[in-house]
Amino acid sequence: MKKATPAKEKKRKSQTDDSKSLRVLIVEDNEDDTLLVLRDLKKGGFNPVYERVETAAAMKKALKEKQWDIILSDYKLPRFDGIQAINLLRETQLDIPLLIISGTIGEETAVECMRAGALDYVMKNNLTRLCQAIKRKLKEAEARNRQRQAEEALFKNKLLLNETQQIAGVGGWEYDLVNRRISWTDEVYRIYGVSNDFDPNNIEQNIKFYSPDDQKIITQAFWQAVKKGIPYDLEPKFINARGNHLW
Repeated sequence: MKKATPAKEKKRKSQTDDSKSLRVLIVEDNEDDTLLVLRDLKKGGFNPVYERVETAAAMKKALKEKQWDIILSDYKLPRFDGIQAINLLRETQLDIPLLIISGTIGEETAVECMRAGALDYVMKNNLTRLCQAIKRKLKEAEARNRQRQAEEALFKNKLLLNETQQIAGVGGWEYDLVNRRISWTDEVYRIYGVSNDFDPNNIEQNIKFYSPDDQKIITQAFWQAVKKGIPYDLEPKFINARGNHLW
C-alpha cells in the first residue's frame, strides 16, 4: 500500500480544518444517493454531520431532538414525499432551509414544491450547484436570524421604555420622514387620555387638544422641524380627552 507523503498529509489536514461544519438532515430512502450527496458536500468545503430519515415520524423526531442547519429532501419516498416534509417543517415553525433533491422531479412539481415552501431544488444527476445553493440559503437564514434578533431587542427596549415613561409620567413620539407617519409610545396615549387605537396621524384632530392660542405655534414648530430640521421646545397648554388640564 502506498503511504501518503508528509506534504499530502498536511494538505489533507488543512482541507479538513478549513471545512465548515454542516448539520444536515437528509430525507432520503436510498443510502447510495445519500453518500453521493455527502461526497459533494465535502467537495464543496463542508464537513457534514448528518442523519438520514425516511418517514414523517422519523423526521419529526429528528427535528425535535437535534438542531439542523439545512434539510435536504428527496421528492418521492415509499412512505413520504417532499411536500409532506415541507408541511411537517412548517408545522414546527422552525426556520430551517429545505432544499428538494430529486432525480424525477419535473418543472411543474418543482414549482409546486417552491410554492409549498422549499427554498430551492437540485437534480440528483447534476449536484454541481448543490453547495452553492446551500451556501446561499444559509446566508439568507443567517440574515433572517439577525433580523429576528434585532426585532426582539427592539421590542424589549420598547417595553422597557414604556415602563420607564409610565413611572416618570413622560411620553415619547417620533415622525417617520420616509413614510410620513407618527408613532406614539404607550404613555403618550395615556397622557392624551385615549385608547391605543387612536390615530396619532390625524394632525387636525390632535391639535385640538391644545389651546387655540398655541395651536398655530405648535403646527409651525412641527413643520419647521420636519422640513428644515429645526428643533423646538414648547410647553403649551394642553387638555386631554378626559378634560384634564396639563402642561
